[in-house]
Amino acid sequence: MTNHVFAPNKVAFLLETEAALGNAQLMQIAAEEPAPEPPKYRTNYIGSKQRLIDWLWSQTPTGTKVVFDAFSGSAAVAYMFKSKGLKVITNDRLRIGYHMARAIVENQRETLSDDDVDALLATNPKAGSFVRDNYSGLYFHSGVHERIDTIRANISPLRGYKKDTALFALLRACLLATDHGTFASTAADTRGLVTNGEQFDKAFRKFVGKVNGLVFDNGLENKVIHGDVLAALPKVQADVAYFDPPYLTQFGRWNYETHYHFVEGLMTNWAGLELDDGKLKRFKTDHKTLTEQTAPAFFKAFLGAAGHIPSWLLSYRNKAIPTKRQIQSILEQSGRALKIRTQKHVYSKFNKHKTDANNAKEHLFVATLDQDPQAAEETTARADSGEPLGRARFEIDGNVELIEPQSTAKLTHNGAPLPQFRSVLCHAGTNRNGDHFTYEELTRAARTAINQKVNLEHGQAIEDIVGGIVDAEFIAAADGPRVEIIGELFTDEFPLARRVRKLMKVGIVKQVSMECSYREGECSICHKRFRQKEAYCLHLARFKGKEYQGKPVYEVLHGVEFTGVGLLSREGADQDAKITQVSSIETNQKAKNLEVQAMEIQKPETSVNWEERYKDLEMKYTEQTRRMGASEIMNLYKENDLVFPTEQDRQVEFSRLSGKPTNEQAKTRPRFG
Repeated sequence: MTNHVFAPNKVAFLLETEAALGNAQLMQIAAEEPAPEPPKYRTNYIGSKQRLIDWLWSQTPTGTKVVFDAFSGSAAVAYMFKSKGLKVITNDRLRIGYHMARAIVENQRETLSDDDVDALLATNPKAGSFVRDNYSGLYFHSGVHERIDTIRANISPLRGYKKDTALFALLRACLLATDHGTFASTAADTRGLVTNGEQFDKAFRKFVGKVNGLVFDNGLENKVIHGDVLAALPKVQADVAYFDPPYLTQFGRWNYETHYHFVEGLMTNWAGLELDDGKLKRFKTDHKTLTEQTAPAFFKAFLGAAGHIPSWLLSYRNKAIPTKRQIQSILEQSGRALKIRTQKHVYSKFNKHKTDANNAKEHLFVATLDQDPQAAEETTARADSGEPLGRARFEIDGNVELIEPQSTAKLTHNGAPLPQFRSVLCHAGTNRNGDHFTYEELTRAARTAINQKVNLEHGQAIEDIVGGIVDAEFIAAADGPRVEIIGELFTDEFPLARRVRKLMKVGIVKQVSMECSYREGECSICHKRFRQKEAYCLHLARFKGKEYQGKPVYEVLHGVEFTGVGLLSREGADQDAKITQVSSIETNQKAKNLEVQAMEIQKPETSVNWEERYKDLEMKYTEQTRRMGASEIMNLYKENDLVFPTEQDRQVEFSRLSGKPTNEQAKTRPRFG
């Protein structure tokens, strides 16, 4: 059977809508389509990043040729990298992850034919009855257990990627046939999708076709590893390491081995495994679930083992343990240049709607370390020119105050000036983090803040930008030398900026947090200079921000460059930053009028008009959000072969879902395995 070679630059992932076609039909379609796109991969694996892959790709360092996916799971991200024309190496400690990755990442051309599938579904009197004997009444409807025993026995003689493909399809059929798509409860499928052996066979055949359709050759030798990440990492040579590690959340602990124990055991037919006496019949294991106490050490361990890999991408959700701050601290200690990107994400496997576990913000930590000769030359050139080196960034916080627009303020479409604010950025001296800014350094660096972005809570996505810094100056004042900035809110273009303006008005958003990079740091005790935190002297490594033998320990920053400002509602590192009173050369009455003008957001006539406009925007936003949620649910119906009798029936269901608040939509959201 000939497998089509897909062009990596035409990948469009994760919107799979093809029906359950037979293998011959799939291959015929692939052969007839001119210049087809690589296949689209969808999975309901817990924690899968399939909906984020375009975003992840946009953050991948330019020039990357080899990627190591350290915790590959469903292999959705690894498959994306393969389709982008990169060499991919994956690792997963679970066999389900290993076989999934071998089937669609390492495998370049082998597929299962229709005859192969017929043989796998054929009656086998020697199949045995392990699943029936041990799991009768658990997880599946009557008749399904026998089919699993038979298909698994028929898979055993297969070798190579055909076996991986068959195991992949079998585990997907099992996930579809149990409730919630995991084995954390004993319930069988409650959706009526797989209620007997015949439907299970149909599901298996469908998933073979889907996996076959994912196979393509990207012209590179991709590799899949099965083992412990700490053992694998030191041996891997790659440009980028992608980490999507297991972690705790505020909503509970997720141990992949326990949630997927049935299909994990199925991969080896439970060879060498002993079942426990619990009601779920899990196999005994010495693998420990991460705890709040052990999680930080685990993160430090695997990142420490990846020190030789130039760039890291670490994907991590909010409301997790370790916290975002803890992860940031661990990464900063590596001495790498660190960027944090954030994207909203909805997980499909959680079902704790009251705690909002499904709705999350996905953080992507991009940590890079220049190691190749060209990068080293660029680093030296930047140092010689006074440009800041790639370095972990930190925050310096100060208060923010709305002001009357300056004469240079840009105008909105209706002629009103854009709202502006003034803030102390930072003072000369030492903040409570132990970062020290000299008078001379701030004098030089102050104006590097001009034309940098203003965002909300350090969000790095385009939609998080609400304005820009239009002016910055160093103030040599007797009450404290400092840098002050004037920021402008883009209320004419961005609804979020208008909301931020209102939050400033009522005093909720009242702090700024400045990000900066710096070329090198100097210890206040021994005066040694460092370009990486991992090279810190004992004083900075253990006592920064504290005292050593009665002397304050701080890091004097050299080559500071301000890179942006985040609007916050809390106090930050620079405790002495105060609201700056803006002088007015006009009369008090005129200043008051200007202040009122600045406090309005494109206000046409009266505050009543503004309130009505604000409510209208809120209403439109709510309507759009509900329609998006309804569309997602309708797509789930389609992807799982649930068809409405007529188009009118489909429209009625869409209208019904669109009328529900998002929290009500979440409660009625269907769950497919």
